[in-house]
Amino acid sequence: PGVPKGTYVSRIVASKYEAGTAFVAFDGHRSNDFHVYLFKTTDYGQSWHSIANGLPESGGTIHVIRQHPSDPNLLFAGAEFGAYFSIDGGEHWNQLKMGLPNVRVDDIQIQPRENDLILATHGRSIYILDDLTPIEQLSPKVLDEDLHFFPIRPAISWRMYQNSWFTGQQVFAGPNPPYGALIDFYLKSKPAKDAKVKTPVLDSAGKVVREIDDANAEAGITRTNWDLRSNPPVKPTPEQLAAQEQGFFFGGPRGPMVEPGTYTVKVSVGDTSQTQTVKVKEDPRIEITAAARTARHDAVMRLYDLYKTADHGQKTIVGLKKSLDESLAAWKKPDAPKIPDAIRKQAEDLSKKVDDLRGKFVSERGCGAGGPLHYTPPPLPQQIGRLMFQLEGYSGAPTASENEQIADVSKQLKEATAALDKLVNTDLARLNKALNDAGVPHITAVPTAPPALRPE
Repeated sequence: PGVPKGTYVSRIVASKYEAGTAFVAFDGHRSNDFHVYLFKTTDYGQSWHSIANGLPESGGTIHVIRQHPSDPNLLFAGAEFGAYFSIDGGEHWNQLKMGLPNVRVDDIQIQPRENDLILATHGRSIYILDDLTPIEQLSPKVLDEDLHFFPIRPAISWRMYQNSWFTGQQVFAGPNPPYGALIDFYLKSKPAKDAKVKTPVLDSAGKVVREIDDANAEAGITRTNWDLRSNPPVKPTPEQLAAQEQGFFFGGPRGPMVEPGTYTVKVSVGDTSQTQTVKVKEDPRIEITAAARTARHDAVMRLYDLYKTADHGQKTIVGLKKSLDESLAAWKKPDAPKIPDAIRKQAEDLSKKVDDLRGKFVSERGCGAGGPLHYTPPPLPQQIGRLMFQLEGYSGAPTASENEQIADVSKQLKEATAALDKLVNTDLARLNKALNDAGVPHITAVPTAPPALRPE
């Protein structure tokens, strides 16, 4: 009804649920007719009624309609300018956004096993919306909730081999889905500025293993992902986070991969919260005994704790050296207060001790031509980080050599930390007492970020 005679039929789709039910779309743009024509029959075509309510004329003509394989009321329509979905069998429609531009959609398929939406566009390649669960479970009841947390499908801990680092900049490959577990939640309204959206992940013992903050949450459905890792041992810088997203190995330390099992994810907005569980599965290609898995996990977590200690030591010694250098330089200025020679020598001696210990925590780099080359061991944070990266490179128990390296770096760190504590708690404290007695501002050892280093 209402369709001019001879209008091109762009798509006919029979329902897989009910005999006699089908959908038809018409495209009249060849006749300068840009109206939206979309109809449904439930009596083998004897009668048709429009289901175009909510499909705007500005969206252009309809090219395709598709029914969800497990929900008869969930429909998708591809138009000249974008895609739309209906959760009530076509009575009402909403535009599908989530990163999809207003581009022509020529075909739609739904992968039944993964429940992924696949759109074939004209000129913008293939668009895939991973996991339709949030749209599939939308309902008037859900839309009326302030917060609704959708179920999380199982996540596989894939062991990914990065083989594109040296292929040049002209190689094109479409992005994979976000790694790990997809986390989807609905917000009735945008959170207030002082109401942060927090998403902690807890293990079976109730211990928080990861904290995800989503500052970009808006009204509607928000999607984020958990990369199946624990919190990093130290907070990465923005530059390191960007490097991690691009797959570079010098993007700062990452938290270790969690072990397979069931985890609880909690979404909190202000005083409102909801939880869901997610099952983390091992890569099906991996075979590892329980004993080897335990040995590997224990070694990784030991290095994880060592890295925290080493990083704190690194920041402490860098901060102490900076404070000493600034004070010694300030004392040389013409308008500086008179510093007793004994105190000045005490500060210079402490600075030399800091220099002697600094190489244990910070990479020292020389420049220009010099004498014969000699090997300088990497600083302890770098040694520990390399061991963590090495153990994550395969699925098995640590080798005897790796266990020896872990024991050695642990001993070195214990000795270096003790020496640093003595510098701060004894030598610096003694110097500050002398400075205070002389009425001179004391020197602090506030941890600061280490200097940025070029990746090797």
